[in-house]
Amino acid sequence: MDRRLELHQKLINIVGRAYFQPPESVKLEYPCAIYNLTDIDISHADDQIYRNKRGYSVMIIDRNPDSNYLEDMMTSFQYVRFDRFYVVDNLNHFVFRVYF
Repeated sequence: MDRRLELHQKLINIVGRAYFQPPESVKLEYPCAIYNLTDIDISHADDQIYRNKRGYSVMIIDRNPDSNYLEDMMTSFQYVRFDRFYVVDNLNHFVFRVYF
């Protein structure tokens, strides 16, 4: 299975809804996860690529400022980092960097 689709399924399991680069015409339902590709981390050995991980920015949007999804995100991925938090229109945005 494609890694992005695996990530998509994991996010659905955590939050219930996931969107990959949704266009502005899509009406989002909350809580949800929005994610997009932001990086590809490539490791070399013996002049060859031996590992690459795709980096995704994952934003969890929830009306609850004490969202339970934070702990789930931090424990569901081997390579995850909390990036920032902000509020827009009374919606709480929790942004993570996930390498998958």
